[in-house]
Amino acid sequence: MPAPRACSQSRQRSVPRCPPGSRQASVAPTTTGYEAEDDPIDDELADDGSEEQSVARESRRNRTRGKGRLPAPSYDHLPAGVTRNQFRHVFIPTVVKYLAMSSADPWSAATPEYIKIIQAVWSHVFPDIHYTFSVGSQCNVSRLISQRLCEWRSSIGNAALKFITLIEENNDTLRDATTRRETAKHLTQENVWPFLYADCASNDPEDWSGTFASDPILHALKAHYAFVVGHTTIPALAPSVSRYPSNALALATAAVERALRLWGENYLSGTKSEAKLPSFNGTAWGEATKAWRVSIETLDSSAWAYIIEKASQIEDVVRKPVIATESTTVQSRAGIVARPLRRGH
Repeated sequence: MPAPRACSQSRQRSVPRCPPGSRQASVAPTTTGYEAEDDPIDDELADDGSEEQSVARESRRNRTRGKGRLPAPSYDHLPAGVTRNQFRHVFIPTVVKYLAMSSADPWSAATPEYIKIIQAVWSHVFPDIHYTFSVGSQCNVSRLISQRLCEWRSSIGNAALKFITLIEENNDTLRDATTRRETAKHLTQENVWPFLYADCASNDPEDWSGTFASDPILHALKAHYAFVVGHTTIPALAPSVSRYPSNALALATAAVERALRLWGENYLSGTKSEAKLPSFNGTAWGEATKAWRVSIETLDSSAWAYIIEKASQIEDVVRKPVIATESTTVQSRAGIVARPLRRGH
C-alpha cells in the first residue's frame, strides 16, 4: 500500500514555491561530542510530561568527578529575591525563546553564546539581583536551567512520538510490523526525506513543497511554543539572534526523524513497545540537529510565516558512542533546499 503521508492535510494558505535547487551540499566535518543525558532528576522538577520522566535528563557534565555527586538542584536555593514563579514562568521561557533563535548549540550549555543569553535574560528579569554565569558552572542556578532546557527538548521529542503513534491508531494497516518498517523507511529516505514536506503527493520529489511544514514537524514545533508561554522581550539580545526559532525547528525535525525510526523498529508498538526508548539526547541526535539547522537556514520569510501560522493553530500538544565525524546522512540533512508550499494547496 502507499505509505501514509506525513504531509499536512490543511492547505488554507498558499506560499510561493522557491526555485528548485541542488539537494547536495557539504558541511565541514565536526568533532563535537555529547555526553549522555541520563542523570536522575528530582520528582519536584520532573512534572512537565517528560518521556517516562527519565528520557533526556541533563548531561553528565553536571556530575562531580571522583567521589560523590552534587546535590540535586533546588528552588529552595535560588538567590534571595528570586521567586520560583518568576524563575520557572518568566526567566526559563525567555531563555528558551532566545536559545531557539540563536546560533548556540541547543544541546550544549558549554558555549559562550549560551552564557551570553542566560546572562542577558537574568539581568533583564532580575535587574536588582547580581549573578554571574560562566561556561561549565556547577552552581545551583545553572543546573536548574539545564534541567528545564532538558525538559524543553524532551517536550518536543514527546510531541513527535505522540503524533507518529496517532498515525498508526488511525490506520489499521500500519499495525503490521512489515508495513510499519517499510513506511518509516520510505518517510526517512535520505536525500529526499518525504517526512519534511507539507505537500509530497507527487511521485516526483522535485514537485514536493512546504519543506519543514509537515504535520508531525508542526506538532513537535508547537511544543516549543507551549514551553515559552510567559516569556518576555530582551532588547539587548535582538541584534544577536534570528527572527525565527531555527533551533526549535531543527529539534522538532530531528525529533520526528527519531520517532519515525523508532516506530519502524517497533519501539512504539509491536515487539519492543515495552522497552525503554532510546533517549532523545545530544549523543544520538546532536549532529542530526545541527545538520537540519543548516537546511532550515534556507527558509525565507514567507515559509516561516506559514510554518508559524500552522503551528500556532494546533491545540493539542504534549508537554551511544560519541559522534566524532559526520556521516553521509548528516550531509544529506544539511543539503535540503527549502521550498515553501506552492499556490493552489
